[in-house]
Amino acid sequence: MNALADIEIIELSGHVLGQKPVSFEFLGAGMFSRAYLLNVGGDKVVLRIGSNYTPFLKDEWAANFFQGSPVPVPAIYAKGPIGEYFFCFSAFSEGKRHDKLDVMEIENFQSALFETHDFMSKIELPQSTGFGFLDPTGHGVYSSWKEALTNFEDWPSMILARKDEQFLDWDRVFHETILDEALTRRCISKINSLLRFCPEKTGLIHGDFGFDNMLVSHGEVSAVLDWAESRCGDPLYDIASMQCHGRNCNYRDAYKAWLINNSRLPKNYEERMDCYMIHIMLCGCWLDAQRGFDDYYEEGSMVLESLL
Repeated sequence: MNALADIEIIELSGHVLGQKPVSFEFLGAGMFSRAYLLNVGGDKVVLRIGSNYTPFLKDEWAANFFQGSPVPVPAIYAKGPIGEYFFCFSAFSEGKRHDKLDVMEIENFQSALFETHDFMSKIELPQSTGFGFLDPTGHGVYSSWKEALTNFEDWPSMILARKDEQFLDWDRVFHETILDEALTRRCISKINSLLRFCPEKTGLIHGDFGFDNMLVSHGEVSAVLDWAESRCGDPLYDIASMQCHGRNCNYRDAYKAWLINNSRLPKNYEERMDCYMIHIMLCGCWLDAQRGFDDYYEEGSMVLESLL
């Protein structure tokens, strides 16, 4: 997405916050937005400019949901449209990104990381919430967690797309991209065979837990960011996601050891992790194939082969 001109950032801040920033700097860009750090009247404020409004709406829902809890989610000050894009002003949190920690820092931080996840895993959303991806009001669209895990035909319409991005239906993906149909069908068959081990929990799942969506300060979680992928289901899904995307730690085994040490190991841990990792990696390959990320696709397909 295109960057806003400096004058546009200054004018937007003045109009929305009532004060123009003394200074600002570019923080970085993610899948759906670009982030800036503003100095407004001596206070640090984060401004994000994005191509999709849903992530900002879900961040606001999460900030309200966790207000006053041990899970630190930055408050949202204001949000809305700006031309063909959307803006979101939020509180600034001090900390180092989880994915920027070195190996020793990751090891020292593990207990705090798992305690935060453990707190989140104990949250039970109302039965009326529904399962799968949450909408901006905190409601899922499926009647069961198993249905949410097998909604493959809905992926083209359910998965958040970037600006001007259109996902293909499955037949076109198989015929027009490098996605391996035989591998895909083996993955779906394996997921279906593991569903009996997956509990119908109405837990809150972040969906992209840790790494660039978590800040760490003095060995503690200082912020859990970006709730665009949040959903309702089995919270072990978040640990499976970390195992899929982590490079410097075996989160699957480390979390299992932490659970055993705290006498909390749940039933069917390994089977559930297998199911969720296949689901996550298959979705990643489906996206990479359509976006032309061939190297990522090949890496993901090798992980899937190891899980089958």
